[in-house]
Amino acid sequence: MNHGTVNVWAGTLVFDGTGSNSIFGVISVDSGATVQFDNDFEVANAASLTGNGQYQLTGGTLTLNGVLSKNFEQTDGKLDGSQHIAGTYNWNGGYLDAAADGASTTIDAGGILNINAEESDYINRDIINDGTVNWLVDYMYTNANGSFTNNATFNDQSDSGSISAFGLFTNAEGGTYLKTSSATTRFGGTFNNDGTVNVNAGILKFDGGGTNSSTCLLYTSDAADEED
Repeated sequence: MNHGTVNVWAGTLVFDGTGSNSIFGVISVDSGATVQFDNDFEVANAASLTGNGQYQLTGGTLTLNGVLSKNFEQTDGKLDGSQHIAGTYNWNGGYLDAAADGASTTIDAGGILNINAEESDYINRDIINDGTVNWLVDYMYTNANGSFTNNATFNDQSDSGSISAFGLFTNAEGGTYLKTSSATTRFGGTFNNDGTVNVNAGILKFDGGGTNSSTCLLYTSDAADEED
């Protein structure tokens, strides 16, 4: 357990074993240096991860709570806890599955989530977007306890998309869902729209039903939206 200060000025520091960073501990990574979490690790306060370097989750379960303002990349493993993302989060692998219902990941205004994991599972987790989400791959999945709420900008750039067989997707008032890929995107769970949906390319299919409020806007341009 770290109660003090860890300075990584160069190279890569890998936590291969289990561990934790207490509310008193600080990890600082200089530009060009990297910290990798490769086994079960708990960070009590995400704000204690400082510096201009790179933080990576490469294995195990990282339990992260609080506001993370630094750039973060996940290539494997599982992200647990409830956190706010104020920087850029590159989700390139692994899962956002939570151990129990009630966990959340919030993309703050100015924050960015790039979804590029082959199997983007977020079981028992609520994802709330107040910034920008770029969906770049084919598949997102959650269970009945998971949800996705878009309050800002969700860019659907997936080549062949499928989102959730069970969970709720809400495009809230003030939210914009923008589809620019030529492929078909299918929503297997409920899709509720209170904002703006722009389908600029491809097909958007609502397989799981949902609602479209009287105040929302839905645009299509050389594209189609369907409900089976």
